[in-house]
Amino acid sequence: MGLDLILLPYFNEEAYFSHTVLEVDRDYDLFDKIKSLNALQVLDSFTSYLSRDEKYEESHYGKTIEDPYGDSIKYTHVRELLTLRDYVINNSGPKTKGAWAYMLELSLDIKVALFWN
Repeated sequence: MGLDLILLPYFNEEAYFSHTVLEVDRDYDLFDKIKSLNALQVLDSFTSYLSRDEKYEESHYGKTIEDPYGDSIKYTHVRELLTLRDYVINNSGPKTKGAWAYMLELSLDIKVALFWN
């Protein structure tokens, strides 16, 4: 069992929710690069399909402010993640390349929550 990452791009520049779930291949070198990017804590109103609480056993749509380890979820921007594009193209698997291709179509100002699990 190891650390995994799911990217949750916000719906738009004014939104505080994500309807998109982008899985990333397990790559600890990439994860270290992502952890070094500028990141801020999500607002208490951020929601996604990865919410978990005492009421439901499975993930569901709702408030998503902590990861399964109890750490606050942080976000960065598409522009920050795209600085890692060359690394992804040359070193990553299909899920990660697909996530970066998706982000290339977004505004650079879109926030992307980093859900570590």
